[in-house]
Amino acid sequence: MENESYVPFDVLQSLARRTDAVTADCECSAPALDAWTSLPISFPEQQLKAIGTLVHDMFSEPTFAELHPENTNI
Repeated sequence: MENESYVPFDVLQSLARRTDAVTADCECSAPALDAWTSLPISFPEQQLKAIGTLVHDMFSEPTFAELHPENTNI
């Protein structure tokens, strides 16, 4: 992923909305991938295409910030 360009969230949303027009069922994976699971060995990775990254700075440590509306703290 070192040469991939940054993809802003609105662009990601736009790409996701384009999938609404897809009417054919996906044939890339037979098992249901409803949760955190490994991809099956038979998964056709050659059909995937990297389009970018959602990470602004690949050298920064990933973290999260909690939302505390109206000064909540739990």
